[in-house]
Amino acid sequence: MRNQLEKKDYIKTYTVVPDFSKLGYEILAFTFTKMKSYPTSEETQKTVKRAEQWVSKHPNVVFAADGEGLTSDVVMVSFHRNYSKYADFMRSYAIDWAGIISGFQTFLVSIPVGFKMKPFDLKYLADDSEP
Repeated sequence: MRNQLEKKDYIKTYTVVPDFSKLGYEILAFTFTKMKSYPTSEETQKTVKRAEQWVSKHPNVVFAADGEGLTSDVVMVSFHRNYSKYADFMRSYAIDWAGIISGFQTFLVSIPVGFKMKPFDLKYLADDSEP
């Protein structure tokens, strides 16, 4: 079964879900960004390539994609060792993308403290029986 799922690209990679606080991360950030305008198709391709290069230089970014909602066009999920590292990262983000974005908002989660109604784990998807 596993071989079939791998061959059909249902399984892309294998990973573990670590205890992020034991790895030294204190903050999980969800950043929602609004673009200044919708670029042409050619400009979009250049921007996407630039964005792919930018996030590849930041291993703390675990997900980034376009989307819609909350008056935003882009979402980025990132981990940060402490608030200073987060502030430096966001300052860099704002400077590097100043010509393209009109603004952003971030929702911060304190990893070591606070209420956890359900810890992050992909195992829960195994119980989602709908195709």
